[in-house]
Amino acid sequence: MVLLVVVEKPFTVTSQEAEALAKISRETGKICSVYQNRRWDGDFLTVKKLVAGGHLGRVVEFESHFDRFRNFVKGGWREKDDQPGAGMLYDLGTHLIDQALHLFGMPKSVYATVTNQRQLKESNVVDDFTIILQYEGGFKAVLRSSMLARQTPVLRYSVRGMNGSYTKHFLDIQEDQLKSGLLPTDASYGVEKPEQWGTINSDVNGLHLVGQVETQKGEYLTYYNNVGESILKNDPSHLEVKPEDGVNCIRLVELARQSSEEGRTISLK
Repeated sequence: MVLLVVVEKPFTVTSQEAEALAKISRETGKICSVYQNRRWDGDFLTVKKLVAGGHLGRVVEFESHFDRFRNFVKGGWREKDDQPGAGMLYDLGTHLIDQALHLFGMPKSVYATVTNQRQLKESNVVDDFTIILQYEGGFKAVLRSSMLARQTPVLRYSVRGMNGSYTKHFLDIQEDQLKSGLLPTDASYGVEKPEQWGTINSDVNGLHLVGQVETQKGEYLTYYNNVGESILKNDPSHLEVKPEDGVNCIRLVELARQSSEEGRTISLK
């Protein structure tokens, strides 16, 4: 029996396993998707519009962070050394990688440092990483995550272009809203307060714009709606997040680990 499947990110812990699942989906025509809900973070949707609309000119650098402050071991399987897929690279890292690939596609090379920065005796899993995805034309995407970032508000995005830049602090609010019991159907769901909006300083169509950019409404429900539509259509090609996206993401996780272990830039073939 072949099932219709939505898999929690990172999809699998090896690219070989990911390719096997993608192959089954292609051969059977059955739905298989990875739960990359953060493509529908309000701040990411805002960055996506700014980049696509050319509001910063040709983008030369994209910096994306998922930082927090936790100088102790919280517990749970992700902080256990013997668990496949444990550590921040397979957790928050796969969100950052997926967002970068969704915006810019596969890079030409990867350089990364992947470490255990806290050096706590209770856990030796990865708790800090910097990944640099290098593209043709000199563009790079810098993906960063640390458990020792105490400053508030935390940096989320810094996007630089030939005409200007966009900077965003604070994390997307949907997760906290859901934890508080707010339903996605509530009018305030996914809507940031003005003090959380990012800022732009750029030349756009002959105008010098300096100020806040209202954050797009976050909409995790869009992912589920898309999966539902794909099932009703019986059309895997309709999926926003395809199994091949999961393959590419976990492949870059492996290349980041290899780059860190070998201390060199890894070219994609």
